[in-house]
Amino acid sequence: MKEPFLLKHTALYAKHWYFRSENIWEDLTKTLYADDYISECKDDTLRCLIRNYVKIIPEEKSKSDIIYSLISGILPSDCWKCGYYTKEHNWFKNSNFTNIYDTREAVVRFILSEISLMDVVDLGGLPKPDKKILPLRKDVEKQLEKEAKKSKITIFNFQF
Repeated sequence: MKEPFLLKHTALYAKHWYFRSENIWEDLTKTLYADDYISECKDDTLRCLIRNYVKIIPEEKSKSDIIYSLISGILPSDCWKCGYYTKEHNWFKNSNFTNIYDTREAVVRFILSEISLMDVVDLGGLPKPDKKILPLRKDVEKQLEKEAKKSKITIFNFQF
Protein backbone atom coordinates (compact mmCIF):
# COMPACT_ATOMS: atom_id res chain seq x y z
CA MET A 1 0.00 0.00 0.00
CA LYS A 2 1.22 3.44 -0.91
CA GLU A 3 2.05 5.90 1.86
CA PRO A 4 -0.38 8.80 2.30
CA PHE A 5 0.89 12.24 1.42
CA LEU A 6 2.02 13.81 4.70
CA LEU A 7 1.99 17.45 3.63
CA LYS A 8 -1.77 17.90 3.96
CA HIS A 9 -1.91 21.69 4.28
CA THR A 10 0.67 22.04 1.53
CA ALA A 11 -1.63 19.94 -0.67
CA LEU A 12 -4.52 22.28 0.19
CA TYR A 13 -2.26 25.17 -0.83
CA ALA A 14 -1.43 23.37 -4.09
CA LYS A 15 -5.15 22.90 -4.73
CA HIS A 16 -5.72 26.66 -4.20
CA TRP A 17 -7.77 26.37 -1.01
CA TYR A 18 -5.50 28.91 0.62
CA PHE A 19 -4.98 32.42 -0.70
CA ARG A 20 -1.56 32.76 -2.33
CA SER A 21 0.56 35.78 -1.51
CA GLU A 22 3.30 37.21 -3.72
CA ASN A 23 5.91 35.21 -1.78
CA ILE A 24 5.49 31.47 -2.36
CA TRP A 25 8.41 30.69 -0.02
CA GLU A 26 6.76 32.36 2.97
CA ASP A 27 3.46 30.67 2.15
CA LEU A 28 5.12 27.26 1.99
CA THR A 29 7.05 27.85 5.20
CA LYS A 30 3.67 28.33 6.92
CA THR A 31 1.99 25.30 5.35
CA LEU A 32 5.00 23.09 6.02
CA TYR A 33 5.06 24.24 9.65
CA ALA A 34 1.36 23.27 9.92
CA ASP A 35 2.38 19.89 8.46
CA ASP A 36 5.02 19.50 11.21
CA TYR A 37 8.03 20.34 9.05
CA ILE A 38 10.49 23.12 9.76
CA SER A 39 11.73 24.97 6.70
CA GLU A 40 14.55 27.41 7.36
CA CYS A 41 15.49 28.17 3.77
CA LYS A 42 14.42 27.61 0.16
CA ASP A 43 16.51 24.45 -0.12
CA ASP A 44 14.78 22.92 2.94
CA THR A 45 11.42 23.63 1.35
CA LEU A 46 12.51 22.18 -1.98
CA ARG A 47 13.96 19.01 -0.43
CA CYS A 48 10.87 18.46 1.71
CA LEU A 49 8.53 18.79 -1.28
CA ILE A 50 10.65 16.51 -3.48
CA ARG A 51 11.02 13.88 -0.75
CA ASN A 52 7.27 13.77 -0.12
CA TYR A 53 6.22 14.08 -3.77
CA VAL A 54 8.27 11.11 -4.98
CA LYS A 55 6.41 8.89 -2.48
CA ILE A 56 3.06 9.56 -4.15
CA ILE A 57 3.98 9.48 -7.83
CA PRO A 58 1.67 6.97 -9.50
CA GLU A 59 3.42 3.62 -9.92
CA GLU A 60 2.40 3.36 -13.58
CA LYS A 61 4.59 6.38 -14.45
CA SER A 62 8.02 5.37 -15.67
CA LYS A 63 11.11 7.07 -14.28
CA SER A 64 11.95 8.46 -17.72
CA ASP A 65 8.44 9.96 -18.05
CA ILE A 66 8.78 11.57 -14.62
CA ILE A 67 12.18 13.07 -15.43
CA TYR A 68 10.99 14.26 -18.85
CA SER A 69 7.88 15.88 -17.31
CA LEU A 70 9.99 17.62 -14.69
CA ILE A 71 12.57 18.94 -17.14
CA SER A 72 10.00 20.16 -19.64
CA GLY A 73 7.81 21.57 -16.86
CA ILE A 74 10.54 23.79 -15.42
CA LEU A 75 11.92 25.16 -18.69
CA PRO A 76 11.83 28.97 -18.64
CA SER A 77 9.73 28.91 -21.82
CA ASP A 78 7.16 26.45 -20.42
CA CYS A 79 6.98 27.01 -16.66
CA TRP A 80 4.01 29.35 -17.10
CA LYS A 81 1.95 26.15 -17.44
CA CYS A 82 2.61 25.56 -13.72
CA GLY A 83 1.67 29.12 -12.80
CA TYR A 84 5.22 30.48 -12.79
CA TYR A 85 5.43 33.69 -14.79
CA THR A 86 8.79 35.36 -15.26
CA LYS A 87 10.14 38.15 -17.40
CA GLU A 88 12.15 35.60 -19.40
CA HIS A 89 9.09 34.33 -21.29
CA ASN A 90 9.17 35.14 -24.99
CA TRP A 91 5.59 36.39 -25.06
CA PHE A 92 5.91 38.38 -21.82
CA LYS A 93 8.67 40.68 -23.04
CA ASN A 94 6.43 43.76 -22.93
CA SER A 95 4.59 42.81 -19.73
CA ASN A 96 4.91 44.00 -16.15
CA PHE A 97 6.30 40.72 -14.80
CA THR A 98 9.44 41.36 -12.81
CA ASN A 99 10.21 37.84 -11.54
CA ILE A 100 13.60 36.58 -12.58
CA TYR A 101 13.58 32.87 -13.38
CA ASP A 102 14.70 30.69 -10.45
CA THR A 103 15.13 26.95 -10.99
CA ARG A 104 14.20 26.11 -7.40
CA GLU A 105 10.97 28.03 -7.64
CA ALA A 106 10.18 26.42 -10.98
CA VAL A 107 10.62 22.94 -9.44
CA VAL A 108 8.45 23.87 -6.45
CA ARG A 109 5.71 25.22 -8.70
CA PHE A 110 5.91 22.12 -10.91
CA ILE A 111 5.45 19.84 -7.88
CA LEU A 112 2.58 21.96 -6.55
CA SER A 113 0.95 21.82 -9.97
CA GLU A 114 1.28 18.03 -10.07
CA ILE A 115 -0.18 17.72 -6.56
CA SER A 116 -3.07 20.01 -7.50
CA LEU A 117 -4.08 17.55 -10.23
CA MET A 118 -4.09 14.54 -7.91
CA ASP A 119 -7.27 13.12 -6.46
CA VAL A 120 -7.82 13.75 -2.76
CA VAL A 121 -8.13 9.98 -2.23
CA ASP A 122 -4.68 9.43 -3.76
CA LEU A 123 -3.30 11.97 -1.29
CA GLY A 124 -4.72 9.98 1.64
CA GLY A 125 -7.50 12.50 2.29
CA LEU A 126 -7.17 16.14 3.26
CA PRO A 127 -8.23 18.09 6.35
CA LYS A 128 -10.35 21.22 6.31
CA PRO A 129 -8.22 24.28 5.65
CA ASP A 130 -7.32 26.38 8.67
CA LYS A 131 -7.36 30.17 8.32
CA LYS A 132 -4.82 30.39 11.15
CA ILE A 133 -2.23 28.98 8.74
CA LEU A 134 -2.95 31.17 5.72
CA PRO A 135 -5.98 33.20 4.66
CA LEU A 136 -8.59 31.14 2.84
CA ARG A 137 -9.78 32.03 -0.62
CA LYS A 138 -13.16 33.78 -0.44
CA ASP A 139 -15.00 31.04 -2.34
CA VAL A 140 -13.52 28.38 -0.05
CA GLU A 141 -14.49 30.35 3.04
CA LYS A 142 -18.08 30.70 1.77
CA GLN A 143 -18.27 26.98 1.00
CA LEU A 144 -17.05 26.06 4.49
CA GLU A 145 -19.62 28.42 6.04
CA LYS A 146 -22.38 26.74 4.01
CA GLU A 147 -21.23 23.30 5.14
CA ALA A 148 -21.11 24.43 8.77
CA LYS A 149 -24.68 25.75 8.56
CA LYS A 150 -25.93 22.50 7.00
CA SER A 151 -24.35 20.41 9.74
CA LYS A 152 -26.15 22.25 12.56
CA ILE A 153 -29.45 20.79 13.73
CA THR A 154 -31.96 23.00 15.52
CA ILE A 155 -34.41 21.42 17.96
CA PHE A 156 -36.50 23.63 20.27
CA ASN A 157 -34.20 26.62 19.57
CA PHE A 158 -31.05 24.64 20.49
CA GLN A 159 -28.37 24.10 17.88
CA PHE A 160 -26.42 20.86 17.81
